[in-house]
Amino acid sequence: MYVLWQQKEQHSDLINALVTDRTTLPRSVLQMVISSVRGNDLLEPLKKLATERQKLKGRGVNRTHSLYRDILFLAFTVMGRDNIDQAAFDREYVSAYERLSESDLKLYYRCDQPISLASLCCRHYFKELDL
Repeated sequence: MYVLWQQKEQHSDLINALVTDRTTLPRSVLQMVISSVRGNDLLEPLKKLATERQKLKGRGVNRTHSLYRDILFLAFTVMGRDNIDQAAFDREYVSAYERLSESDLKLYYRCDQPISLASLCCRHYFKELDL
């Protein structure tokens, strides 16, 4: 998602309206994710991204990147790392993931689960990794 965000629109509005790339997320989804991160709500982005991933999978595109990682890196890219409290982001992600219904959880992969306690300890011990 963060790579898609950085791509420059090089086509006219007419071309963009007529030709759609069915292997990537619509820019409106990226905008919704950013708006939700700014509002400290990750439940809707989790649901929307899982749904969009299923649509892409139906088109033969099989991407299984962690939604946690994709949302976090997009937020870092758009808002800047200094403007994101990663601990608060982690708490909100855990909270949103725990609020998913049993039927919703069928759309998620193991890599989408919240960050493990061991990973949090490593992050604390080794400090922030510069991206």
